[in-house]
Amino acid sequence: MKGAPRRRYAIAWVVAGLVVLVGILTLIGFLNGYRAFTISSPSMGTELPVGSVVVTQAQSSYAPGEIITFAIDDRVYTHRVVGAEPGGLRTQGDLNGAPDGWLVESSQIIGAATWSAPGLGWLVLVAPWLLVIAMLVETALRLTRTDPRNRWWIRLGSAAVAFTVVSLWFRIWFNMVLLGWTPNADGTGVLMRVVNTGLFPLDAGGTVLGSGEDSTIETTTQSAGRFVLTPLPALTPWQWVLVGGFCLLPFLVVLLKWRLATRGSEQARSGLRGAPVAIAALATVLVVATLLSQTSQAAFTASITNAASSGTRSFFTCAQAQTAEDPGALFAWRMSPATATSEHDLTGQGNTGTYDNTSYNIVDDAACARDTPQQSVAFTGSTCLATRAQGTAPSSFSYEAWIKAEPNASGPIIGASSTGTVNANSFERTLFLTQDGRIMLYLFPQSRDNGAVTWPITPSGQSYNDSQWHHVVVTVDYDSVATETTWTFYVDGENVRTGTWNQEPYHGYSTWYWNAGCSNTRGGSPVSRPAKYFTGQLQFLAVYDSALSPDQVERHHRAGT
Repeated sequence: MKGAPRRRYAIAWVVAGLVVLVGILTLIGFLNGYRAFTISSPSMGTELPVGSVVVTQAQSSYAPGEIITFAIDDRVYTHRVVGAEPGGLRTQGDLNGAPDGWLVESSQIIGAATWSAPGLGWLVLVAPWLLVIAMLVETALRLTRTDPRNRWWIRLGSAAVAFTVVSLWFRIWFNMVLLGWTPNADGTGVLMRVVNTGLFPLDAGGTVLGSGEDSTIETTTQSAGRFVLTPLPALTPWQWVLVGGFCLLPFLVVLLKWRLATRGSEQARSGLRGAPVAIAALATVLVVATLLSQTSQAAFTASITNAASSGTRSFFTCAQAQTAEDPGALFAWRMSPATATSEHDLTGQGNTGTYDNTSYNIVDDAACARDTPQQSVAFTGSTCLATRAQGTAPSSFSYEAWIKAEPNASGPIIGASSTGTVNANSFERTLFLTQDGRIMLYLFPQSRDNGAVTWPITPSGQSYNDSQWHHVVVTVDYDSVATETTWTFYVDGENVRTGTWNQEPYHGYSTWYWNAGCSNTRGGSPVSRPAKYFTGQLQFLAVYDSALSPDQVERHHRAGT
């Protein structure tokens, strides 16, 4: 054996040796707690751009400032530790404007980042596709008994085409992702927050962004009524030379090989007895790399309608938060009427809300920026919305609503009643907005002791009828063993007041209704008697038969901001 066959056998054995070496090193690293992940989204910015490989190792402890990889709900994330709390570590992506909506427990942490390589992850992603194409091409060449003198250029051409198609599909070289947008100050354009997720720099409206870099770009350019930002490649002259040379490489190789072949046909003959060994070895390397280098989600979010960016969201919309939460809502109304007199139940349980009149207004103003349509219902002080309830009223429950009211506006937001109209004989567990802008709850006891009625209310000095949208949640949690009820008010994701009551909420109705926007209120409240009808805007109103946890409330608030 001599010449080309000997060289191919030598290459095959070298590749096989590398496979064994990589396997040994991988096993040693695995036994020492090392794991490899590929970054697939851009929240870690330039620290870990999309397409990076990050290697982690389990540690005995983790400190703020470290980058860790952890698993939440069967998904893997790589973010930076920004704080330590009693329940776990608080994390945040470098491009995110706020911490993630969870605390990472020690059992969820995979390890801390010890090494990373930008761009290497792209090789891990595309290699299996290129290998499959190469094996298909090689199989076709052998089945068709293609002349060995022609196989080399078929392989080369196929490789060039495959590499081009796969790299374009994965958008390796040039890609930009829109994180969020807001209108500019005078309404003539928009501010787009973008990040470069490709390997090469891009010019976005005059701002050059390298891999992983982000910026907020103002654009006033419109196309078909939409504002448009078109990024362009921003390569340096030397980068253009390198890219051009790389693109011309297949042509240059073909040209050189053809020139050599014309000098003697024997030099152009191919003997590929060692090719199967080399292909098998390469397949092993790529399969091992694919299995061990999993995908880590560097999840990101950005501001849409205000200047405060959000952290990682479990839910992207308010509708999703109210219908996908576990446990779910008894009913949820978008507050965008399906007909002139009804509200569709988003949960699919058929608890359609019915308006007693049509004096309300539908306005193009919404709290939840990513939900459609961008509408809410403006109650004008004379409308009641109700649905007949099923079963016994739960002793533990939660109310949730997005509210917007002008100064001095007030009224009932949601509650329970005996008939579902403002003239019902019994109104219980009703949530109010008071004239001074506080949130108040009326609870009547199961014991029917009028002296045990309670009116929990948020602290004075903070008004929520301020012409701004607010996310309001009240939870009522009854402990049957202790015969004690714990109530908690949340506004805009924050606990503003909590307390206890040594009674059980009344649930003695045989027929009863949930109603929004109206209540035949009684006297005895700690402030002036609330109005019978609500005046203001409501969006995404829901009732739950359990007390939402603080984490759930925070997730729901993030879904709308």
